[in-house]
Amino acid sequence: MDSLARKLVVAALVTDAQGRVLLTQRKPDQPMGGLWELPGGKVEPGEAPAAALAREIEEELGCRSVVGAVYDVVHFLYPRFELVMLVYRTELEGTPTTRQVARLAWVTPAGLTGYEVLPADVALLHGIAVRGAVEPGPHERGSLAAATSRPSFEAITRDARTGALHPRYLRLRLDEELDRSARYSRPLSLLLVDVDDLGLINDRHGRAVADEVLAQLVVLMTHNARTVDRVGRWSGGAFALVLPETSTGAALGIAERLRADIAGRRFSTLGLASERRVELRCTVSCGVASTRGGATFETRGLSARADAALWRAKVAGRNRTVVESEASGGSEERPPG
Repeated sequence: MDSLARKLVVAALVTDAQGRVLLTQRKPDQPMGGLWELPGGKVEPGEAPAAALAREIEEELGCRSVVGAVYDVVHFLYPRFELVMLVYRTELEGTPTTRQVARLAWVTPAGLTGYEVLPADVALLHGIAVRGAVEPGPHERGSLAAATSRPSFEAITRDARTGALHPRYLRLRLDEELDRSARYSRPLSLLLVDVDDLGLINDRHGRAVADEVLAQLVVLMTHNARTVDRVGRWSGGAFALVLPETSTGAALGIAERLRADIAGRRFSTLGLASERRVELRCTVSCGVASTRGGATFETRGLSARADAALWRAKVAGRNRTVVESEASGGSEERPPG
């Protein structure tokens, strides 16, 4: 993973008065020709990203543009490199043409799923399709964000109680990685982390303390994750880490380091009833499953196998990691210590 080159590109999220999104189609002689994408391109060395996007739009579409706030930052792993794409809200000055692209299309949010787009664009455009409109992104500020009363992109994609990715949005990202894993025969692991005795913490200290502990756990998991990983809420006190380019053994190591780190910490939060600091310890149980490589991918069963591994960790005594076996549907337990 560390040896993969990183490419920085920029893309424009352009909408018209009807809320349609502008897509461009790559020419047949280009890499992945025929696929659709957001307009944009690469950032040259020493070039500011916003300036690069304005240049790319003029070269591709033959018109000037006003590059606004960052809408989203996309990290995507191709087999040979890691792509980092800065997506800007952009307004066009003039009518776009097919100067350096095969075709243009103005697409309604609902129609986005009918276009075969570049792998890196799938999750972002799928999210717009699910929401039915382009909402202000987590990085947008100022008049654009103030001009709408709809929920922000951050509010839609983040769990308000913990700050982790919302379960629905997390599953969109997981589906994206499953498709990429199957297409390119690359490893993908899913790590489920469930807080042991969360109900006991809630009964003894109240929901506010339990929520604060969960939020601190999310910060810890996010701090230890790579930029390409996704940390989200799975259900209840369970969280998921989507780990691209990660084998079963590597995922087991991540799970064990995280489990041991959590078990050795004291979590401090303010008890609302007593208005005093509450210090407590907690443990987590972990379930790990990975895609099955080769010609017979079974990626769609990944979440079910990770759930089964997590359940076995709970039954075996908690505070431990169980790996769902790739070979026979069995499991391998890694007890604490």
